[in-house]
Formats: sequence, structure tokens, C-alpha cells
Amino acid sequence: MAIVHEMKFLKEIDDKPFLRDALYECKGLGELFETLSGAGYPFSGGEFEEAVDHVHVGCQSEADADVLMTRANWFRMVCANA
Repeated sequence: MAIVHEMKFLKEIDDKPFLRDALYECKGLGELFETLSGAGYPFSGGEFEEAVDHVHVGCQSEADADVLMTRANWFRMVCANA
């Protein structure tokens, strides 16, 4: 169930500065997703987008949706620069 891993990643990434730093250092998407998998978040880019859509629909407030989309956009930028 990949969606569980993405949801967990979205909730926990703010509290994992070492993982964020490791993701910034990745050279290519393959390395980025291998790093995530090694950290306990095995998912692909497509699965990430599905999870964002799923979680976004369930947001209870505009503030919750803003936090989610900020994290999702951050990860999209990390992927684009990998």
C-alpha cells in the first residue's frame, strides 16, 4: 500500500532535517526514490501524486490544505532538481 508511505512521508518530513538534506543531495530521480525507500518511504512519483490528491480531498480546513500543498510543492521542486 504505497499511499500509506506517501501519507506518512508528508506528515513526517518537516521533522526529518537529515532526510531533507539527503534528498537535496540526490543526483537524479532514481537516487532520490532509492533514498526515500531506504528511509522507509517506498513510493514512486506517480504514487506520490495520487496520495496528494487523496489527502487533499480529505483536508478539513483551508489551513490543512495549505500545509499539504506546501509540502507537496516542496517535494515536487526537490524532484525537479534531482
